[in-house]
This record gives sequence, structure tokens and C-alpha cells, in this order.
Amino acid sequence: MSKPEFIYVTYIETTPEKLWHALTDGDFTQRYWFGARLRSDWKVGSSFEMVRSDGAVSDAGKVVEFDPPRRLAYTFINQSDKYKNEFPALATFDLEPYGKL
Repeated sequence: MSKPEFIYVTYIETTPEKLWHALTDGDFTQRYWFGARLRSDWKVGSSFEMVRSDGAVSDAGKVVEFDPPRRLAYTFINQSDKYKNEFPALATFDLEPYGKL
């Protein structure tokens, strides 16, 4: 059985550099990801965690690709008892300029 793949295309009126910052800076993610702070040193192979406002880690994984400001990829597994033994999901962000800024 093959794994499902979902591709979402989103257009955001900003520069790739500003969007990169929004995806990797914990202070920024905390404001827009329902209080969750992304935590990593963003080196390939390093740990990745999504930390809730109460300090609990909701998701954890590894950094797979880090090519600022073009491509970011990391694995993650929800840390609840229900899911933490599942295979990791892979989130990949390809940032490309579009139109005028």
C-alpha cells in the first residue's frame, strides 16, 4: 500500500526571506501556530520539535533539508500515545517567488 501524498500550493504576498523566517523562527511561529513554538538548530539531521505553550512537545522529528530561503523539509510524529509509534510524516516547503513585490 502506498503512502498518501498531499500537495498544497499557497500564495503569500511576501519575500522568500521573510517567509523563511516565519517558518523557522520560534517567536514567529508561536504567534501564528496556536501558541506552538518550533524548536531546532535547523541543521540537517538535527531534532525538530513543536512545543506547546504549556511546554509539552506535541510533535517531534528530524530536519531533512535546510536550504535557506528555498527549501525546508522535516519529519514529524505526533507525540500523543495514540500516534507516537506511527511512521513519521514529511513536511516539505518549497519557496518560490511569484509575481511582483
